[in-house]
Amino acid sequence: MLSGSPTIAAARERITAARAQTDLAGSGLLPHLGAGAVINVQHESSNGLLGPYAQNLPRLGIDGPWYTEGLIGVGGSLEIDLWGRHRAQVDAAMGMQHAHEAELATAELELTADAARLYYAI
Repeated sequence: MLSGSPTIAAARERITAARAQTDLAGSGLLPHLGAGAVINVQHESSNGLLGPYAQNLPRLGIDGPWYTEGLIGVGGSLEIDLWGRHRAQVDAAMGMQHAHEAELATAELELTADAARLYYAI
């Protein structure tokens, strides 16, 4: 009976959103890691700045200089919560989550009580 109720479905959606907000707020307390790589290949023309060094010999398969550049990087960060800003955000998000869970319990209780009243009123 309660599973098909739109009130219960809406309350469960609010709980799901509150859990997501709690997870998002909690991610600020965790270390962040990242990695990246870039490769750049460039062909220089014999008419450009490096013209005197470019050898265009099509018969030999040489069509000017190619320059390849690569970059690889790894980084990480950890924000130390000295004044408790992130902890307060997590606590506030958890409070909202608990409030929505209490709202769901209230809605379930009200719907169950209404169904019991209807059953015994007949």
